[in-house]
Amino acid sequence: MKSHKINAFFGRYAAFLLRWRWAAIALFAIVLVASFLGMSKMVQQTSFDDYFIEGDPMLVKTNEFKANFGNDYFVGILTALLADLFYAESGMFLTYAHNSEVWLKLKYSF
Repeated sequence: MKSHKINAFFGRYAAFLLRWRWAAIALFAIVLVASFLGMSKMVQQTSFDDYFIEGDPMLVKTNEFKANFGNDYFVGILTALLADLFYAESGMFLTYAHNSEVWLKLKYSF
């Protein structure tokens, strides 16, 4: 049966660790210290550009957006509108009772 082979293997491994426990603890400590020393060299790159190949339409549009607006986070424009356009019964904005300015959310088509 396979379970007997697996149990025998782990039994031998446990006996080996008990016999060489101080060496195993020392080896573990050395690996742990080396890991902490090497952590300063570890770098994580999460750039948006890393997810796309060069020339990808999404990347091209994003770079075009950055060139126009300076970043790729968002663009918000606060503008004051004329009273007759803003308070009109029909038209683009319909009637807003107490607002004198409106936030326009611009969608950049990717």
